[in-house]
Amino acid sequence: MLIHDLQHFIVLARERNFIRAAEACNVTKAVVETSICDLEKYLEAPLISTRSSPVTLTARGEKALLWARKIIDEYEMMQAELSRTRRQ
Repeated sequence: MLIHDLQHFIVLARERNFIRAAEACNVTKAVVETSICDLEKYLEAPLISTRSSPVTLTARGEKALLWARKIIDEYEMMQAELSRTRRQ
């Protein structure tokens, strides 16, 4: 699992559409699809249901989204703190 996989998942959850998520992430649709597939394999859980349009999250996907947001928030705080200490 990579940070960008979580970021793509968060954006897909917001956009509910692979193409719009890809555009928002400045990547191709295939990259977002690969990120979601990799994340589902890593977590051993289906996160999205593609049978519906727009894309919907499974119950596990809703739980994973809460964790993904926490992880990304912590990651961004780490980056900000290390950036500040680099300037000192």
